[in-house]
Amino acid sequence: MRAFARGETPQSACSRLLDRVAARLGCECGALFLTDDDDWLRLTAVRGLGGDRLPEVLEGVAVWAAANSEPLLLPDPRRAVETAGSGDATSPRDALAAPVLLDDRVLGVFVVMRYRSDPAFERADVERARALADELALAFERARVQRGLGRRLDDAHRQLEAYAVDVRTTFAAEKARTRQLVDALSELERTYLATVRGLAAAVEAKDSYTAGHLLRVTRYGLMIVQTLAPEIVDDPQFEYGFLLHDVGKLGVPDGVLGKRGPLSDAEWETMRTHPEIGTRIIRDIPFLEGARDIVLSHHERWDGAGYPRGLAGDDICLGARAFAVVDAFDAMTTVRPYRKACSFDEAAERLRAGSGTQFWPEAVDAFLAIPEDELVRVAAAAAEAGDDDLTPA
Repeated sequence: MRAFARGETPQSACSRLLDRVAARLGCECGALFLTDDDDWLRLTAVRGLGGDRLPEVLEGVAVWAAANSEPLLLPDPRRAVETAGSGDATSPRDALAAPVLLDDRVLGVFVVMRYRSDPAFERADVERARALADELALAFERARVQRGLGRRLDDAHRQLEAYAVDVRTTFAAEKARTRQLVDALSELERTYLATVRGLAAAVEAKDSYTAGHLLRVTRYGLMIVQTLAPEIVDDPQFEYGFLLHDVGKLGVPDGVLGKRGPLSDAEWETMRTHPEIGTRIIRDIPFLEGARDIVLSHHERWDGAGYPRGLAGDDICLGARAFAVVDAFDAMTTVRPYRKACSFDEAAERLRAGSGTQFWPEAVDAFLAIPEDELVRVAAAAAEAGDDDLTPA
């Protein structure tokens, strides 16, 4: 779900996003509230409710959802006592609110309503609203990052290296402080994922053809790790490494990265440097120490024919061994400038064919055991959160 299209006003974008959320929840009316500089909810977009028809309770529902960081379902109690044909079938009744959260920070709340003539909201609608709120949060964050990058994209590599130095210095200073600063350190740790997402968003902003790729492969990769090593799946280094695997592309010339066609041998040599460039970018960031091997080794092969170090078998770290499978699957099932996407079934056959040579057999088996509808759901969610033009086959 894209937040702001080029040249689109924030008001227009918010109205469009509300329309899409309401449509996906089967509603004709609703409202979108966003937080302002004072963290107060402000009505930003309205759908299907005239000004004087907008119930005051709507804002109260939004405030409750924001304050509790949880969706709120308010069924109309009148449904239980009304007889067939009584009342106004086109008046809004049931309400469903969902907070738009990013790292425990409330960005806004959307509230949708159904008429009496519509079916009542169910618990499945609450979960669907929660997922849509997550997509909105990612879309707003992507818009924020892209606005922040703006004209500085050409200098992104240098700026990110400088930022890495700042993060390293901050981390070292915090670790050296006394136990009285434990609370401050905990707060710093909560910003790590936001930092990683910012670095990852910079990669997608430079390489438009990989829009949604980072979100898809990260979710696919964590699914595999959950199967192969559930005892360590909560280690954030896997998510960090998966999100940042292509951060080295910030150092690849735009003419190579965005070429609409096959690369020459010399261009391939340049492209193959991105794992080492990425490792250098995050080398001095302490909290990414566990992610460095994934960034460096995600193009190694099980048979040793990969790059940059030609590692084989168990010499490749577990995260990179698992990631190679989902990276290849995503590359095969998404559109590229020089080829069409293949189907999930065809991609699965190619993974089986490469098991034991290109890919770690256990990772292939674990990935192919994931129900296809789960893969479709992840791919669709990433397409909505990234670029609507990149859809799986």
